[in-house]
Amino acid sequence: MLATGAFDRPKPERMLIPFLKTFWGETYPADRKAQGRPISAAYTANCLGKIKNYIDTYTPFIGLTLDGLTVDALEKWRTWLSGRGLSARGINICLQCVKVPIGEALRRGLVKSNPCADVKNSAEARTEKGVLTENESRSLIGLLNTEGGDPRQLAAVLLALGCGLRRGEIRGLQWADIEDGLIHVRHNYTDADGAKAPKCGSMGKVPVPAYVAEALAHVPRIAGSVLVFPSLVDADRPLSGRWFELAFYSCMDAIGIISAVRRERNLTLHGMRHSFVTLLQKAGMSLAEASALARKRDMRDTDRRYTHGAQVVDFTDAADRMNALGTAAV
Repeated sequence: MLATGAFDRPKPERMLIPFLKTFWGETYPADRKAQGRPISAAYTANCLGKIKNYIDTYTPFIGLTLDGLTVDALEKWRTWLSGRGLSARGINICLQCVKVPIGEALRRGLVKSNPCADVKNSAEARTEKGVLTENESRSLIGLLNTEGGDPRQLAAVLLALGCGLRRGEIRGLQWADIEDGLIHVRHNYTDADGAKAPKCGSMGKVPVPAYVAEALAHVPRIAGSVLVFPSLVDADRPLSGRWFELAFYSCMDAIGIISAVRRERNLTLHGMRHSFVTLLQKAGMSLAEASALARKRDMRDTDRRYTHGAQVVDFTDAADRMNALGTAAV
């Protein structure tokens, strides 16, 4: 015999916490994959981790239904998160773990309203990525004329500075991607997902400046591997992400930017991509051209819909201007 009130007990999919876990663990990844826009396993794992640490442990959310979620409940939770020592960035990530699923629940008719829409994110103190000056960039390129060291390190860093590649794109780079003076950016590699497409579908091509080509010429090819930077333990996988960070630190030390200065200026390997874009614009390229070469559509909100830089870039002219960085004043 059924217990009294059993028919009134909400189904698991109508309960907040089970719904969030199913959404991030199953529903959302499957939907994104079906749309041809797979979501990073690292991202979903991070969201599930936030649910485990900051939603499962928040007593007012236990046993709460989707329809029972209110603006007041969310704002009290945000205050509770702040009391747990989370930064504004951490709080906003937690909020995102709820906002995205509830927004989807509204779209699918599972809830009648979306209380998350009226809950603002915490103000984040963003740290601007540091970029190299033109002279520092030339000093980095000048390391090509020095002897000793691991040639792979400089090649990896110059791929970020001279071609705007992200770390995952450098890790996933294959020799076959380099053709006719261009890098065809079509591979990416992360530890969580393995080989995958570039971030946000940002495939494209970029000229290879002469100094980058020279650096790549010194990188040894490993028999049996298609990768430019294969692991010496497993040729089918690239070197670790940490290896590339250490390569960047080594190159910064070599041009006189010590660790304390590097941290103060917030210079990172990914920041070399920012240096790349900055140098392109100083070389006289339009915002549309720089956006296209960086394979980035949202450098400014207006570019998102009204520029089509990839269709107007003269890659020969772009290569000439990019080469100027390694020879004379831009």
